[in-house]
This record gives sequence, C-alpha cells and structure tokens, in this order.
Amino acid sequence: NRSCSAKLVAMSQFLKIRKNFNKNTFPFVLFFGFSIIYYFGSFSKVPFGDCMGFITDIEKGEFIISTSVYAHFLFSNSLIFIKKIFPFFDSIEIGRWFTIFFGVCSVSILYKIIYTINKNNWISFFGSIIFGLSFTFWRNAEIVEIYTFNVFFIALFILYSVKYFQEKKDKFLLLSSFILGISLWNHIQNILLIPGFLFLLYHSKNWNLIVKSISIFTILFLSLFIIPFFKEESFLIVFKAVSNHNINFKNFPKDILKSIFYLIFNFWHFTIFGIFGIFYLLKKHLELALFLLINAIPVYGFATLFSVSDNYVFFLPASFIF
Repeated sequence: NRSCSAKLVAMSQFLKIRKNFNKNTFPFVLFFGFSIIYYFGSFSKVPFGDCMGFITDIEKGEFIISTSVYAHFLFSNSLIFIKKIFPFFDSIEIGRWFTIFFGVCSVSILYKIIYTINKNNWISFFGSIIFGLSFTFWRNAEIVEIYTFNVFFIALFILYSVKYFQEKKDKFLLLSSFILGISLWNHIQNILLIPGFLFLLYHSKNWNLIVKSISIFTILFLSLFIIPFFKEESFLIVFKAVSNHNINFKNFPKDILKSIFYLIFNFWHFTIFGIFGIFYLLKKHLELALFLLINAIPVYGFATLFSVSDNYVFFLPASFIF
C-alpha cells in the first residue's frame, strides 16, 4: 500500500510538473517564434507618415507634454525615454523592436487568456497563432505604430478580467481597473471599453472593492485633463480628432460590408470557428461571453462608422477579443 501510494504521489507530481511545463513553454514558443517572424518581415526604413512622425519625435528627444488624441503620450514618451537611456541605439531600431516586443507579448498573453478559459494548451496555442498571423495585427507589428502597443494593454485588461471571473480574487479586478485607466494615456479609443468594465464591476458584490476599482480608474482618467488645464487648452482636445472625416450614417450599409470583409480577410475560414466560439461561450460561460461582447461591440461599431481610409486599425481591439 505504501508503495502504491508513493507511486501515485510521484505520478501526480509528474503530471503537475508536465502541465506547468506545457503551460509555460507554449507562451515562450509563441514569443520567440513571432519575434523572428515579425522582425524579418519588418521594414528596415520608415514606411508611412505616422511612423515618420514617431521616429522624428525620438530623434528630437523632447518629451511629448500633451494628452491630445494625436499625442499618444505613453507610446511616444516610452520611445523617447528608451532613446535617452540608450542614445547610441538607432531611432528606427528602437521603434521597430518596441513595436515587435509588445506585439509578441500580446500574442503570448492571448494564449494565457484562452488557456484560462478552456485549460487546453493546443487550442490556446493555435488560437494565438491565428490572431498573430492575422493581416492587420501582423502588419502593425512590423512597422513603427501604436496599435500593437495598445493591444498589449487591452490584452492585460482582458486577461485580468477573465481571471477575476474565474477566481474572484480582488487583485485581478484592481489590476483590470489600473490597466484600463493607464491605457487611456496611450489611446483614447479605449474609452469604448468602459461599458465592459462597468459590467465587470456589476458582477462584484464587494462594494468596498467596487469603490476602490472605480477610484483607480477615475483618477487615471481625470489625470488626462491635468496637462490641458495647465496649458489652458480645451478639454475636448483629449477626445476630439481634427479630421475632415465624419461619421456618415448614409454609408452605413457599405461600412458594415467593409467591416465584415476585414473580419474575413483577417481570419479567413477561421471566422466560422470564431462565430461558433461565441455561441459556445454564451452557452458555457454566459457572464464571460457577455463581458467580451460588451467590450467588442462598441469598438467594432465605432471602427465601422468612422470610415477613414485606414479604419481597419481601429478594429484591432475587437479582433483581439474575437
């Protein structure tokens, strides 16, 4: 009996170690693999106007003291900060590696999210690969752009929110509040995730925790207006984009078709599996499914209606959730 018990204990420990090994190995493989893919596919020169602007800011070396829509305070200043620490690094390489790093981090975090939901290594692994190779994300991971960095924050917000649904630990809700709040300093579009955040708070019965979470988010959100206040600028600068492109409801049918095209172009036949996945989650994990949908739908709707020439980048948060 002692021999059998010892063997069972040993087997249990072996299976536990193997499970943890697989759980930690797959994200590493994703990180390493996509680092290679994105680097060798990335541009050696700055390809687009916005990218040129970011590289110019790095070269100037002057911190961006603005929280306007176009300033992208967190992204721009992070690049400038790295340049100041490592002045001998080429500005283009700083921008390239920064974008790649947070792109591959996002893919690895997606693995963690899917694994948290279904506890299946291979499903989590291939689901992450499908997103990592989707055109919009892949393209933006290979240029000096803000969107993969922004997806990184959304990935963390979703991860900690999913963990809160699963484990009901206070720290995960507090982390979700902090991540969403700080993400607004990177891209104001993330304000569209507030309905999902409120839904998350609704499912917490701990009023003390709810107050703490709201306070964390509110402080970070209101702090966006400190710089406009001292510079005597309009607070609308935080939200309002100066653009000739307005939302036009007359083009709504055309924009809907375009948004569906973007979805299919990114995921091809895997779009069908994604749709089945939505219904599966609604059946098996209703609260979690509603949380994800409430986060994705406002982003998808805004990106659909805001029909500028490159509006496909605005679908990225919804694509990540999908």
